[in-house]
Amino acid sequence: MTYVTESPKNVSSLGKALRLVLAVSLALFVAVPLQRLAAPSAALAEEVTLDWVVEAQYGYQLKDYRLPGGWSWDNPDAYLSAVGDTTAQATYSPKNPGATGDYAEGDVAQVSLQVKPREVQLAWSATDVAYLGAPVQIQAQVVNAAFQNDVFAFTYGKGSNTASAPGTYVAKVTSVGNSNYVLPADESACKVTWNVVALSTGKTASVIGKKGSAPNKAGWLKEAAVVVPPSGFAISSDGKTFKSKLSVTLKQGSTKVSYYLQDSTTKQVTNKKSVTAKVDTKAPSISSAKATSTSTTATVKVKASDATSGVASYKLSGLPKGAKVTQSGSTFRITGLFAGHSYTMSVAVTDAAGNVATKTVKFATTAKATSSSSGSTASGSTTSGSSARGTSGSTVLFEEIDPSDDEYFDDEDESFTDEDLFAEEDEDFSDEDLFADEDEEGYYDDEEFDDADAEFYDADVAWDDESADGESGEEPYTGPLPLIIAGLILAAAVGGQALARFGKRKFSEAVAAEVARQIAQRGD
Repeated sequence: MTYVTESPKNVSSLGKALRLVLAVSLALFVAVPLQRLAAPSAALAEEVTLDWVVEAQYGYQLKDYRLPGGWSWDNPDAYLSAVGDTTAQATYSPKNPGATGDYAEGDVAQVSLQVKPREVQLAWSATDVAYLGAPVQIQAQVVNAAFQNDVFAFTYGKGSNTASAPGTYVAKVTSVGNSNYVLPADESACKVTWNVVALSTGKTASVIGKKGSAPNKAGWLKEAAVVVPPSGFAISSDGKTFKSKLSVTLKQGSTKVSYYLQDSTTKQVTNKKSVTAKVDTKAPSISSAKATSTSTTATVKVKASDATSGVASYKLSGLPKGAKVTQSGSTFRITGLFAGHSYTMSVAVTDAAGNVATKTVKFATTAKATSSSSGSTASGSTTSGSSARGTSGSTVLFEEIDPSDDEYFDDEDESFTDEDLFAEEDEDFSDEDLFADEDEEGYYDDEEFDDADAEFYDADVAWDDESADGESGEEPYTGPLPLIIAGLILAAAVGGQALARFGKRKFSEAVAAEVARQIAQRGD
């Protein structure tokens, strides 16, 4: 309190001042006890100790955890920024201010908290990844981090989030690398199934020869092979290094080649594909080619093998003109050969790849075939149409006969003469037998000849008429010529019947005799 001193001339003023001071002092004396009576508990408020602990998680606020009745956090918006044991102050403020209990209104306490790591919620960068010919990865992310500056260092199951080829994989997080966080208790929440997606295309690589040759219809090459991609693609054997063609060391035979294709524009890579390359650069092996023969035929048998593509065909060449061959597998039968001749032919064996091996076959046909004669041995005699020369025992060797050879067709040959065949006195065929008047077969009939006489007579009359009308005035011809003509006609008819009945007989002399007899009768 400050006090102030004044002069006498101001006594009246001083009195007024004293009265004011006394009034203020009295007011203060009365006001302070009344204030103490109005809030008697305020003087009794104190800090108390609580016997309970609040369990909390990292990154949450105090207000996220409710205290027992009447207690409230002094700083409810505060974050729990560290894992472990900590405290936070709370004040008791009951809803009914006059209520009595264990705590007085306004009591404060330091509440114990156990802050545990926060359970993370994971998300993944991708579950379908395009394969570009190099290893690819996916990454996990924490979607419920408490603070932006929280750092995570994920650990994955071995190779689970990395792939070097198209396929389906399962990624698993084993640690987040931050002590303020923990993985979910449910293990499935830490995993994800993901795919490395390959390029889908129906295009495939091709196998060609190293020098550019194409496989034959059976797919075989006769040279080293390379695998080439289709247009717009590169090719790789491991799915990493891509080239314009794939050179592969191929063994003899069939080899399966695996490869990948990469789109030259998008760089996306296909799944592993494969193609079969078939290479055979060796010709077949011919172990034997033998022939057996007769005088006009031969049989050639071939034995060959090919260990890679296999024997595909056999061919025989060098046949002489006029010969024919029939084939059954590796056996050839040749016909139309000449007896006693030597032949040289060639056998070609081709494998499935087109490699060819050849072998020469030489053989000779035997002499002409022999035949056995029955009866006595022909010795020095000549038969019709063949010559029995060089006989030995009962075997006759026949030679081919030339029709122009006089030796075999001599007109004067004693073994074949006109006299033998058409003897006039032949008992089997005589003039009398052929032209008998009373022959029962009607070869000679007086009535037929009478009719002929009548016809010739009419002809004589016709000649007379013509002579009478003619200018020449010469007499018509009345000689025996008509009778001769008629006789020739009759002889031809009779001779035809005779030949049909008796075969080959000499009839010219008989016909001539009959004609002469008819002419003689006419002359009489």
